[in-house]
Amino acid sequence: MAILFVSSWLWQGILTSAIVAIGGVVVGFISKRWPTWFPTIRAGLLGGFLLAGIVAAIRLSLPASPHIDPDNIEDQVKQWLTREGHGFKEASTQETLFQLDVPMSLGQSDVSVIRFKTQDHYLWLKACVGLNAEEQATLSKLPTDQQVRAIWSVTTELIRFRVSFEISPGRSVTVHKHVPIDDSLTEDSFMSVFDDVYGASLLAAHSMISDYGKALKYPSFSPTTH
Repeated sequence: MAILFVSSWLWQGILTSAIVAIGGVVVGFISKRWPTWFPTIRAGLLGGFLLAGIVAAIRLSLPASPHIDPDNIEDQVKQWLTREGHGFKEASTQETLFQLDVPMSLGQSDVSVIRFKTQDHYLWLKACVGLNAEEQATLSKLPTDQQVRAIWSVTTELIRFRVSFEISPGRSVTVHKHVPIDDSLTEDSFMSVFDDVYGASLLAAHSMISDYGKALKYPSFSPTTH
């Protein structure tokens, strides 16, 4: 690793020197060949160097993005959630390295951020919305064809969110998405996935509430006796 690091800086130095040398030759040639244009070209080059220096100074003044790896991902996620104003509670199990349940102001479910032991190089974001036993019994009053249409309706909408999902007809909908734990994961990309999962759970909840409302209006028939 050290050899590669030194080699990288060596080649950068050689390349920079070569560019400066070539630039000097070009400027010298122009000053000889077109002397009347030389002051304008010199001013342009000085302006370019000044602009490059300003850009470099701004980049150096910006805080560097944190290096993301499996050792610090839990702390980073906690910091990201806190900065976005989300509270969380720890709810780890035997299957997880950590789990943070984030209560949301809308919807029926928390959004869970999970790192599983068997897939420890990924973060999973998951939310589940469901009906209680009484609501399930009411929903079952819908004719079978309407129940099937309801499932296809929520399936079509969830596909647009580009999230994975599991539907237990008449019971619950679970939406989830996973992201790799590496330097490509930033606060913005994490919160984007978080919002996708949350939005998909709200959509699923809305669909189930709508179906439940239809079931309440649907007449239930008791078997007749003769």
